Amino acid sequence: MKKHIIPAIGIIVMGISISACKKEVKFVDEIFYNPLVSLSGDGTDILTPTRITAYLANNIFYEDCNLLENRKGYLKFECGPVYEHREPKPQNARMDFVVYENVPPTLGLCRYEIRRTDIWRNSGKPSLISYYCIK
Repeated sequence: MKKHIIPAIGIIVMGISISACKKEVKFVDEIFYNPLVSLSGDGTDILTPTRITAYLANNIFYEDCNLLENRKGYLKFECGPVYEHREPKPQNARMDFVVYENVPPTLGLCRYEIRRTDIWRNSGKPSLISYYCIK
């Protein structure tokens, strides 16, 4: 009987350890779960800890990402190339950085204003800056 109990306990402990490793990552600042509506009026971004989905005109674009920094008012992702929902996911592509920051509202139209900065990995310089609104 004892021969069977020790392996059973080992299997239970291993199962608990594996499930603890699969802990779901959540944003520290819950405002980032809201749709981010572009202030230029051309689309909406939806964020998860592993993907950025952009709805632009009649297209949907994805960026698969790794969440590098996650704090109040600030997210930093390492993201692969953008691909359209009708295209296959690109393989072995360069990853750059994307930062979303809660910034002071400039127009008074939003409850929260979010700045997205795309940053080239090789130079560390911004390649694109966009502004979004959370109503």
